[in-house]
Amino acid sequence: MTEQYEVTKHELDVINKLKEICYAAPLYSLTKNRPDIDLSVLVKSIRVGLQYPILRYLGRDETIEFKVKEISDD
Repeated sequence: MTEQYEVTKHELDVINKLKEICYAAPLYSLTKNRPDIDLSVLVKSIRVGLQYPILRYLGRDETIEFKVKEISDD
């Protein structure tokens, strides 16, 4: 069963950027010095409730899916 999380477009962009830099060894990639990316800014922009699902997703948990929230015209 897939767990689906609604996120903003910005949050999805951050998640995809994290996944891109964590291509082989997620924890190593997140903790090593990356002069081209300020990980603290990326991580601070993620809502607290999404942190664990994102880590699971980066660890290749295939039951996690992120979907951009639909914006209502109300």
